[in-house]
Amino acid sequence: MNRVVCAVGIALGICLGLASPASAQGWVLLGERKVNINAEKDVIPVNVKKTFKKIRLQVIGAPVHIMDLELHFANGGKQDVAIRKDISAGSYTRAIDIKGDARHVTKVRMVYRTKIRGPRRLVKARVRVYGMQGEGGEAGPTKQPDAAKPGDKKPVKAKPVEWVLLGQKKVDFGADKDTIPVTIKEGVFKRIKFKIAGQAAKIWDVKVHFGNGEVHDVQVRKEFTPNSWTRVIDLPGAARVIKKVTLLYKSRVRKPLQRGRATLQLYGARVEGSDEAVKKPVAEKPVDKPAPATPMGKWESLGSRKVGWNVDRDTIPVTVAEGRFRQLRMSVTGNKIHLMKLKVVYGNGEETELTINKLVAAGAKSPPLDLPGNKRIVKKVVFWYKTPGRRRLRRIQPQATVTLWGMK
Repeated sequence: MNRVVCAVGIALGICLGLASPASAQGWVLLGERKVNINAEKDVIPVNVKKTFKKIRLQVIGAPVHIMDLELHFANGGKQDVAIRKDISAGSYTRAIDIKGDARHVTKVRMVYRTKIRGPRRLVKARVRVYGMQGEGGEAGPTKQPDAAKPGDKKPVKAKPVEWVLLGQKKVDFGADKDTIPVTIKEGVFKRIKFKIAGQAAKIWDVKVHFGNGEVHDVQVRKEFTPNSWTRVIDLPGAARVIKKVTLLYKSRVRKPLQRGRATLQLYGARVEGSDEAVKKPVAEKPVDKPAPATPMGKWESLGSRKVGWNVDRDTIPVTVAEGRFRQLRMSVTGNKIHLMKLKVVYGNGEETELTINKLVAAGAKSPPLDLPGNKRIVKKVVFWYKTPGRRRLRRIQPQATVTLWGMK
């Protein structure tokens, strides 16, 4: 019986293989791969040295659930494509547009899962990649510029890309989700990338939240070694103001070896002139009538809290009547305390997380912490801390008191 099933499957595969896209439609066979049973990753190399503007996949022999594709181009660039669809034997995926101009595809990396069960598992599926050619057709190794003619203007050299650190986050152990806030004053950006510092980490997904409320979802799904970089992520449309970036990640350090946490650093490629595009120009003040100076260095007490022992967190409520503030800081009295981080909750419900991670002695203050954007109404501040000291001495040591200060 199994032999009969195998024979039928092979015959079906041959018949379906003959049904390749017609050349009149512009689709060219780029390569194929026989896939394995169950969830798997595979690469289909492309040896056709031509440029293409679209690709699509055909499944032969048995159904396959294609999850994701990663297109690799000759210039080193990549494009992630989410499919997440069951493709029956003999069927095609949708036509996938290649970003930008027609490009030379060198390989297609795919994540898939075969759908057959029982005796039919002996029939292996094959996946074919087809491409639709763009204008020009042939893709040479490098396109040489035309020879300069008398009177032609000298080409302007492209300025180096300025990568700006937009924010960073120290991640927790195990699977987690975190947010890196970006203030509007950072400018507008066309591309971003991440650096993984300290320890290894696996990044699953990235969501970029723009200033106009739109969200761009990027699938990374890759493990990174310490001090390595992700690929450059192109943002859709024109240069955009980034409000925040949400990450879904997993730290790769095992708990018995917890000697440090990974830090994810967000960088953006600043677009020339972005400062002028975002920041409003400040009107020049008359020299003969200077504006009165804004009082500086006046810190107001917003509230205090007596803290307990060991790792803990507490909240200091702030009434709306206190006003709007642009900086916060904390002072400690009674005993030293290790301040780890703050979560500032504003009057409109938005939140900002600020990292301190510093041991503050009794009678000392933390560094000033800038609040993003303009002056904000602070509703409350949640802070995480740890009071150091030996357990047997706690009865004779005073408890620390943390006071929150704000500058308008």
